[in-house]
Amino acid sequence: MREQPVRRIIDIVYPLFFYYILYYCLQILFAYLLIDSFGSLFCLLLAAVICIPFMVFFYRRAIVIRNVAWPKGKEWMECVAWIIGIALLGVGANVLVSNLPLADWSEGYRKTSEILRDGNLWIRILTNAVAVPILEELLYRGIICGQIEAWGSVGSAKTPKPKEPAMVYRVAAVVVSAVIFGALHLNVIQFLYAFLMGLFLGAAYIRTHRIWVVIVAHGITNLAVLLMTMG
Repeated sequence: MREQPVRRIIDIVYPLFFYYILYYCLQILFAYLLIDSFGSLFCLLLAAVICIPFMVFFYRRAIVIRNVAWPKGKEWMECVAWIIGIALLGVGANVLVSNLPLADWSEGYRKTSEILRDGNLWIRILTNAVAVPILEELLYRGIICGQIEAWGSVGSAKTPKPKEPAMVYRVAAVVVSAVIFGALHLNVIQFLYAFLMGLFLGAAYIRTHRIWVVIVAHGITNLAVLLMTMG
């Protein structure tokens, strides 16, 4: 029984480590081969698309609480409310954080902003509003947040409805996944924004246990921010 906590930690950390190594190695490789012809954002898009199947695999085998049933009645209203609410909060958080004085001296933030504005409109949309939200939500909410929450439950991957986790596990799941989500953006400005977004998205995932809700919410938020900052 004492091996279980170690196994759980490995199940959380291993996909994160795998993602970090593969995603950034692919970005470097594609940048070396393709950046002059297609731009840096296209290289990021390719790296994200290749990583998504691996994250789907890790998510499908993870011990998490899943709600696979299609929403009905009030559940639809709740899912839509979470999506709209996160989009509004995300846009507001982006405006707030990007206007902080820190943005003036954060070299990492400037470089990241340049990459995310690279390429034509369709490349920006496919990357920022489709591929990256799918990849990041599978990892940070589905795998990390979901497994930390399930740590406080009883059951297995074959148990549809494990015992309800204690609130401390839910709070820890949201906060820890948000901190990791922010930290891996590797600059202060994006850490603050990603951390806030991570709290919103984590809460939505814990509440609905539907991965598609947070993917759609993340994608719409990024799309709104992208359209607002064009020009």
